[in-house]
Amino acid sequence: MTPLRQKMINDMKLRRFAIGIQKLYVYAVEDLAKYYNRSPDLISEEEAHGYLLYLQEERKHTRKLPTIFSRSELIKLFDATDSLRNLMILTSAYSAGLRVSEVVSLKLDHIESSRKLIRVEQGKGNKD
Repeated sequence: MTPLRQKMINDMKLRRFAIGIQKLYVYAVEDLAKYYNRSPDLISEEEAHGYLLYLQEERKHTRKLPTIFSRSELIKLFDATDSLRNLMILTSAYSAGLRVSEVVSLKLDHIESSRKLIRVEQGKGNKD
């Protein structure tokens, strides 16, 4: 590993970037270096901007919006649960927009019914 890459990784660790984000950033800088066929520290700011324009214009991916269930589809989905526990898990996840990992780590004291609030601890990016 080059000293420059190690410095970048160390800086990201100090800023508490998630491992997945660190890998993505390292890959992005590696891709930039391959595009210009030289070390990233030798690439000017103007060239970096040109590369970003290239990414926007040439390599842009079309993103599809998620499919939103109709009311009747949601009722079918919730009716298909086999227990009250699973129904609560599913409705909480759907209504609050929680990720699976966030639902799994949810505890009773994270739910404040009076305020209609759910506290998610260590969600995406290890943020509360």
